[in-house]
Order: sequence, then structure tokens, then C-alpha cells
Amino acid sequence: MERGLEFYVMLAAVAVGALTWLYRKGSRVWRTVRKLRRSFQEICLNPKSTLADEPCRQLAIGAMYASQQGAWQNSLETGIDDTLPEILGNWWGIDSTAEAREQLDYLCEKGFRYYWPTVLEAFRLDGRERQDELLQQRMTSQEDYDKASSQLENLRETFDELLSCGVVASKEELSGCNVTGWDAGRIVFLARACCEMGYLTEEEAWAYIGRADALAHEACGSWRELAMSYILGRSLWGGTGLQFGDEDDGRRAAEQPQEPVGALPVVRADETAMKAALKYPVFYLAPAEHMVYVFWREENVTTRRLLAEADGWAGQEVVDASGRCYTIRCCWETGPVGLYGRIGPTDRRTVRYDTDFEEAVRDCMLPKLQAWIAREYPRSEWFRETCWHNAADFRQAVFRCRSFEELARMFRCRPEEEPSIRRSLVRFFVVPLVVGVVIWLLARYT
Repeated sequence: MERGLEFYVMLAAVAVGALTWLYRKGSRVWRTVRKLRRSFQEICLNPKSTLADEPCRQLAIGAMYASQQGAWQNSLETGIDDTLPEILGNWWGIDSTAEAREQLDYLCEKGFRYYWPTVLEAFRLDGRERQDELLQQRMTSQEDYDKASSQLENLRETFDELLSCGVVASKEELSGCNVTGWDAGRIVFLARACCEMGYLTEEEAWAYIGRADALAHEACGSWRELAMSYILGRSLWGGTGLQFGDEDDGRRAAEQPQEPVGALPVVRADETAMKAALKYPVFYLAPAEHMVYVFWREENVTTRRLLAEADGWAGQEVVDASGRCYTIRCCWETGPVGLYGRIGPTDRRTVRYDTDFEEAVRDCMLPKLQAWIAREYPRSEWFRETCWHNAADFRQAVFRCRSFEELARMFRCRPEEEPSIRRSLVRFFVVPLVVGVVIWLLARYT
């Protein structure tokens, strides 16, 4: 039975529909996976950011909200542009510049701060009738009454959790609390998101971020107080269904420093800028081992035991491809990596680490680096294993190199040049598949 043109048209339509469905589902799954992966990181940083300390400190006002969304902490860009349409459109109802400004102006001028004194006073009253009567007296519109009532109910639900987490110590202590941190944190993130979506200019976004910073300074005396204020406000917004106020969240908030909000740049902007300035390949010099380690890209993954034994590689020198020499101040663990980071013996788990460099930067041009490698590497235990016959041959090969890239290839190929089982498997299956499809089409239609 011969199939007509209509069959193939229908088949193509079904295939297109199926691929579209898979693409949409796959995109959603990928966003979820990325958010979960980033949630295990202490701080998500944009490696290309060059922001100075003061802008980074202002962005830190919204750090908790950004962390929940898996967004970057040290740039105006969020790094989650694929999820922003859902966040702004479905969550906030923002689809235009006018709606963005309206929502941000509301948060800056009113927000949860407007309702908090009334909600707190009602919470202290005995009996729901007296509480409801107070809300009716204070709230001037049905919308405000509904919002205040919802916040009061959520406070009733979450108060025991707030006590157990250490957000507040007693009912009496609530009088000294505020929810400005919740409003300010949302302003910062919303301004960043609206800017990235094109609803606001960068100047407008920074203006709103500045207003959030001013609000935080007026209401909160320290980073700890700001964190507590954020958690309290979020509990008023979502109640117990959020599962936000667990012991770990409370502990992290309680451990926030007591320094004033204007005194602590939470994100090391100078460190981030230095990382972004590193030109790869990068040479890590280990004089104690007479070794040089080459990296073609940032690879901040190791084992917990190795990180501890190396004492965070403090004092080790790093030379990049532009001839600049940096000194490592310390490396510290930032979180587990993958399955091997969460199972097995604790000291052997795979972890991700971050690096802090000394401020002083020196010059180390190619001849100087070649001289160091030619002198030290032949003394290492790996020299014979790399099949060099003698130090003289090695020295000649080193000094024949005319660039940092050429020198780096003596120790390690570029990642794309290294043998890859995954690439080999893809080629093994894809090439025959493509050839088979071509042969079938030729046989079918010729």
C-alpha cells in the first residue's frame, strides 16, 4: 500500500509537534536543574562582572531573594534570563515598562512596611474578633484589609517556626522587628530583572536599587538584622506553605555579621574582577613539588582532603598568559560537586572551592617562566613519567616555545584537543545514523 503525500505531511507535523513539546519540557527541566545546582553553591557569581565594591554592596541587599532564584550576586545581570519572563509575567504581572515602574514604586513607597504596624498590633490582641475589628478600622480599602488579614494569618501560622529558628526570641521582641528587608530585597531583584527584560534602563534600575539601599539603612542596623527582616517579611507573605523557616535558614541568617549594612561588601568584587582578568592558560607553580600545573579554563574542583592538606594553597604563585603573577592568599570550600560530593568518606568528597588572591601583582614574562620550569620540573617525580630522557632535552624544548600557549601544550592539551570518550561515542553513533538516513532517502526517492 502506497502512502500518499498527505501521510508524510501529517507525519512531519506530528514530528514537529513532538520536537516542540520536547524542547519546551527540556527547557523547563534544564531551568529546574540549574536552579537546584546553584542552590548548593554558597554564592553564585558572574565571572565577567567588573562591578566595584559599592554597587556590589547595594546588590547584596537583595542577595537572599537572588539566591532563591539561583541568580548572580555581583552583577546587574541575573544570569537567569530564560526564567525571567515567567517570574515577571506570571508572578508579578509585569509585561511592560509602565507595569514595572508601577510595581517598583509600590514596593518603594508602601510594600509590606505599610501593613506591619497594624498587623503587629492586631497580633498582640486576644481574640480574632478584636483583631479583625482593628484591621477594619485601620485599613482604608478592601484590598488593604485583605492583605493585612492574610499577613496576620500567616504570622499566626509561622510564629512558632520563627521562634524555633531564632528569627525572634519572644512575642515581645516583635516590636523591635521590621519587614523592610523583605521589601528592599524584592526591589533590588525586581529592578535587575526588569532591566534585563528591557522594561527599565540601567540608570533606572540603579536608581531603584539605591532607594532599596536607603530603605535598608533606615530600618536595619546590621546585615543580620536585614536577614531577619527578610525572613519575617517572607513568612508574612507565604505562611507555612513556603517551608522557608527551617533551622538551617534561621541559622544562616543568625550568623550574618553585626556590621552596619553600609560597612560590609558581601561579595568580593575585587576578587571577582581579578578572576575575570586572568588570561588563560594559567600556570600554577608548586615549588615544594617542583611542579607546574596548567589550566586552560577555571577548574575550581578538588577533593576535601587535598584542599585541607594543601592548606588552601596559600602562598602558591599563579602566572597567566599575559605575563602577570598572582599570589594565592587562600582557597576555601564553597560546596559539594555532583554525586561524589555527597557520598562516601567525608574527606574524599568532591568539592568546589573559591580562591582569594593577594592584592600585589607582579610581572612574569615568558622567559622568566621558562627559566623556572626548566630549572624546577626536571627535579619533580613526574619528570621521568612524562618520557623525557634528560633535563637538557627538556630545557631545549621549553625555550623553543614562543608563546604561553605553546608552553602550556607541553604539559596539557586544550580541553577540546584531549581524548574524549563522550565525543568518540557521539561520533560512533551519529555518523552511521546520518549516513544511513542519507542512503535511505536516496533509495526511497530516486
